[in-house]
Amino acid sequence: PSDGINGYRCPSGFYCPAGTGLELPCEPGTFSPVPGASGTSPQSCVPCYPGSFCASIGLSSPTGPCTEGFYCPANFSSVSPTAFLCPQGHFCQSGAAHPTPCPAGEYQPARGSASCVPCQRGFYCQELVTGDARRCPPHTYCPAGTLKLACPG
Repeated sequence: PSDGINGYRCPSGFYCPAGTGLELPCEPGTFSPVPGASGTSPQSCVPCYPGSFCASIGLSSPTGPCTEGFYCPANFSSVSPTAFLCPQGHFCQSGAAHPTPCPAGEYQPARGSASCVPCQRGFYCQELVTGDARRCPPHTYCPAGTLKLACPG
């Protein structure tokens, strides 16, 4: 939009209250990507995209992706690349919007991880959100990186 006085287009990274001639920067956690597209209030600025962060004022695009081992969720204006620590039993790659559960046959005992670890032979990791490998129970066998399997016969 224009400033309402002389048709001036509001620059990207800002919003321009109607009739004031003011250019006010978008707050941290938000941005305004297109010149002239910003509205007349702070709510006109766009929340930072899921998986990214917007660290300062007056941004025309996100600052960058969230750091691996962390996530920046949707509907949360992230101002830091380390907004939320990835929980145990999950992994978070760079730019993650949410933690991803470790797949069956893998686990992650630590928080803040970018990958999961395959289960060792003799252990299983069947649950999708397990933080620890479990010893293979009697009458089953557990090949590396797999689930527990019943012994034949």
